[in-house]
Amino acid sequence: MHENVIRIGIIAITLIVGIPTCFYLDEALHKQAPEAKPFKWGYYFTVGGAAGNLLWALAFIYRALYAQGMHFYILLLLALIMVISACVNALAMQRQRWALVTAVILQCNPIFWIINAIYLKNRWRELAPSGAPRAAAQADGERVV
Repeated sequence: MHENVIRIGIIAITLIVGIPTCFYLDEALHKQAPEAKPFKWGYYFTVGGAAGNLLWALAFIYRALYAQGMHFYILLLLALIMVISACVNALAMQRQRWALVTAVILQCNPIFWIINAIYLKNRWRELAPSGAPRAAAQADGERVV
């Protein structure tokens, strides 16, 4: 029962944080670059991933406090993986290609892989390779965001 409450709580908090934040960030993006394609799903995916992974890390650390032996180390390792994944999602919020691709792969969900592959393919030219403007997009006269 206790673990189900934690799971439901993490999902609820992720939704409560992710949905309004994705609309806010997408609106800010379009104020800065009106011609940019909508990125609500990208923001929801990354904000939800960052918030959810941090909450899972806290849950694993909490469980590790009561674990013994190898379980302690496994839970700490899982918490570390969740923190790294949260950092990747935080970088993906900045619309960096490598961070978005890495965040998608870290989801370990083939359905998300397919959805996000299509989504990112349609927005690939707008995304920064490493925070730097993309030369090909500039050469085509497009504004890079």
